[in-house]
Amino acid sequence: MPAAAFDVTRCEREEALLHALNHDALTGLDNAAALEAAVEAERMRTQAALVLLDLDDYQRINRALGDAGDDMLRETARRIQHTAAHGERVARLSGDGFAVLLPAGTSAETAENLGRRLLTAVAQPYRHRGQHTHLSASVGVALYPDGNVSDKGKSRRGV
Repeated sequence: MPAAAFDVTRCEREEALLHALNHDALTGLDNAAALEAAVEAERMRTQAALVLLDLDDYQRINRALGDAGDDMLRETARRIQHTAAHGERVARLSGDGFAVLLPAGTSAETAENLGRRLLTAVAQPYRHRGQHTHLSASVGVALYPDGNVSDKGKSRRGV
């Protein structure tokens, strides 16, 4: 019987390690490694669309607000997850960089519309100690294999 208990514990540890290897510790979102694997899987299905979002001047805001910076990142992750549709995979790539992988067959227009909705979501006020703080972001859209995206959808700052 103890061998079975050991196996369960080992299995739980392996699952926890696998989760830690593929998820961001702060936000719980997929990390860059998990997103890379998902992008490769989508490419194998012949098409992929990726929306990238980077918070503008986040380092300055983080220095000014201190520990509230992590709370803002978690709130940003929540807003992105809420904005993304079912089947769209959200990941945190870097300190203030996020990505949404859209399912194969997604049109450029759909990816651009998601980018606009993400900008709107980030532009909503964040509350910290009773005060409102505003963030802006830059968004880019990448399509595989056809990288044709209108200039309007390639990069956009703020709203």
